[in-house]
Amino acid sequence: MIIELEGKKLDLNMEKTAEHYKNHLFCDCAGCRNFNLQAAQKYPLLKAFLEKLGADILKPKECEWFCDGDNVKYYLVQYVVCGKILEDDNYL
Repeated sequence: MIIELEGKKLDLNMEKTAEHYKNHLFCDCAGCRNFNLQAAQKYPLLKAFLEKLGADILKPKECEWFCDGDNVKYYLVQYVVCGKILEDDNYL
């Protein structure tokens, strides 16, 4: 499926992306569980963006975090999207 999003023309394989999210085992550690409890509500723009790409905000491939006192801070969250960039705005 070809879409244009934020200055980029993408050729997305939505079926392959959906298959990944259906078959991949996701982390169940305390930090990832905490992220999943809050992500959709706390980051609605990210959720909407990921949905356009076929990705599930509650199923990151990688989620890196650390505890700062009573707070958990997330500094990296990665998602899988299958496809390729066909054209971009030359800003990478």
